[in-house]
Amino acid sequence: MKSNLILFLFLGLTFGSSAQVNVSIVKDSPEDLSIYRIKIPLWCGNLNNYNTSIYDFRLGVDIQPMDKLLISGDYSIGIGDQVLPESSAGLASTGYPVSGIIVPQTVMASSRQLDVQGTYFFSSKIREKQLAITLKSSGNVEYFTTVPGQELVRYGVRLGMRGGSTWYHMGDADIQYSEDLPQMGEEAVQDKSTMLRYRQLRVGFAYARTTNLWVQAEGYGMRSNTGTLMYYADLFVGMKSEVDDVYFLERGFGSEDSNDYYYYALEINEQNEKSKLGFEIGLQLLPTAGLIGYTVALGRINGIKGSSNGYVQFGLFLSLGNRERMKEGSGESIREFDSRPRK
Repeated sequence: MKSNLILFLFLGLTFGSSAQVNVSIVKDSPEDLSIYRIKIPLWCGNLNNYNTSIYDFRLGVDIQPMDKLLISGDYSIGIGDQVLPESSAGLASTGYPVSGIIVPQTVMASSRQLDVQGTYFFSSKIREKQLAITLKSSGNVEYFTTVPGQELVRYGVRLGMRGGSTWYHMGDADIQYSEDLPQMGEEAVQDKSTMLRYRQLRVGFAYARTTNLWVQAEGYGMRSNTGTLMYYADLFVGMKSEVDDVYFLERGFGSEDSNDYYYYALEINEQNEKSKLGFEIGLQLLPTAGLIGYTVALGRINGIKGSSNGYVQFGLFLSLGNRERMKEGSGESIREFDSRPRK
């Protein structure tokens, strides 16, 4: 039977002052949540030394048909990639090629990647916890209270696959070619890049925390603390790692035309050693009632040894799909208690 027994809570300010507010609990059920969401990128990027991208169009999905299973996937196009100085296919500010550089024979307009992963949660438990409820915000001041609620904690294993292609700056790596470089050889090389095409198996571990608490706060309406925050650590096993053949660009000194250049076609030897293992650690917010989700990750791709293969990846998404919603005016209170303000 539902009742309207009033719960006396304190209204906390970031300054530490407090006032009483009447709150009734409407729902507190973090289990049995189904999530079907499409993620539209607001701002995604990839910071690294091989192909920094200031904006990726990363369209994705999150599907959780049951508590034990979460399936995620995304397809990204690096609209804002190749922003490093060396990325312009060796063009100087004059628009002419720079002498003594190595560039890929084929260049895609932008990097692309498909990433699919599944998480199976083999263990879960419910724990009681003080959950923060934001009542309103005014400038940089947040009015909130805390309510005892349930948090679903889950542990899972992850399995997935990702693959794609990217412009690849080879940095200071010692690269072996099919034949000797013309003229001064390696000393004449000012910069070198190619295209990297890869496919990787990912296996890992996940830790997730989920809340789904709804309260009716007098004077503020329906308020909630909902969503899943998942931490993960994945190991990448290289299944494919190929680099394209390249051109060595050399200026034709002594030519009447000072913009006369020679392109020497070179093959990159397969003997160049590539990293067989990579990794990624990160966190992901999956909203269940809200519209904004995010991901942050730190990792390393399976590239040529000696190159800088590390990256920092981030994404802010508009998450559209099914949402938890509660009607105003409903409420089932549990007990009467006082909660101290939290800064």
